[in-house]
Amino acid sequence: MGGTAPPGDGTTPLFRYSDDLSGGYNGGLTLLHRGTSCAASYAASAATSTPDVNKWAVHAWSTTSFAQPFKLGGLVTTSLFTTAVGGVTASGRLCTTLIDRQTTGGVPTDRVLGTGIYDLSTWPTDVRRITFSFRLAQEETLPADHQLVMALQLRGESGADISLLYDHPLYPSLLEVATSTPL
Repeated sequence: MGGTAPPGDGTTPLFRYSDDLSGGYNGGLTLLHRGTSCAASYAASAATSTPDVNKWAVHAWSTTSFAQPFKLGGLVTTSLFTTAVGGVTASGRLCTTLIDRQTTGGVPTDRVLGTGIYDLSTWPTDVRRITFSFRLAQEETLPADHQLVMALQLRGESGADISLLYDHPLYPSLLEVATSTPL
């Protein structure tokens, strides 16, 4: 969620962020399908619990702390490159949750701003860009020193795990929010 493009060019190898998981994927980050509702975090006690929403099922990215209040409202769009792990044919149900995060004394406090769900009866079996949008219920203002966080989670109703490709010049991902705040 930064403003700087990832380094490299079309010959740069894909980064592998999920080396602690087994399964066939070319690179990126693997999301395991877990849970029956959209989760923006997981319990510390479930971090490595295989059947639960855990550290392999929810991943989040954040902005730096805002220097001034940040207003957002209306349309939120997520665009990313993805594929089903192992190229299997399966459905997918991906949640994007926006969070207002305040950190005090190193401890984050999160407030959910809104969630969108993207359902596909057949998730891409090779790398494809997916783009989906949802609307926030109301305009929000994040105070200065807060962060905007995007959490992604693949729900358990999905038929397979997925990989997300990002931080690579061939696979630019984005989160776009409607805002009246000058950047």
